[in-house]
Amino acid sequence: GFQRQGHLFFPIIEVSPFDVEPGKLRNKWIQKFDTLKKNGTKESDSGPMPRLVFCYGSTWETRNTSFTFIKEKNITPYGKGVSKGYHTLPKQIEKKIKAGKPMGEVQKRLIKSIEQMKKDIERSPADRIKWMTNFKEDYESYQYLSYYSIEKNRQISS
Repeated sequence: GFQRQGHLFFPIIEVSPFDVEPGKLRNKWIQKFDTLKKNGTKESDSGPMPRLVFCYGSTWETRNTSFTFIKEKNITPYGKGVSKGYHTLPKQIEKKIKAGKPMGEVQKRLIKSIEQMKKDIERSPADRIKWMTNFKEDYESYQYLSYYSIEKNRQISS
């Protein structure tokens, strides 16, 4: 899909919390999910469950800022975005490239993100962003989370 940032649309892809390294972001997703499950609804105090997405244009070194939560209403589905031309560079940026003019940081990021998305599209869905998930799992945290979830469920059912 695509996410609007100012007047530009950047490519994104929805991911699982287990596509993210163990830590704050994954735990935040799990806490949101647990809250919704506990309430027995798809709504929470802050609204519907936000989507966890990977923002194309990132590198392995910047992966900690590559994932974010976005409200579903702020995501343009991929097919709709393609029909509007979001998968290609805006004509203004193409003109700057052809003229050899320097690019701003946002423009550089958009160029890189579209290039990265195009490479990913050629892969099977299961292999997309695979290079960003090359991390070791912290199994102790899973034991904690499993224990935490079991204890939460016991408290709820009591």
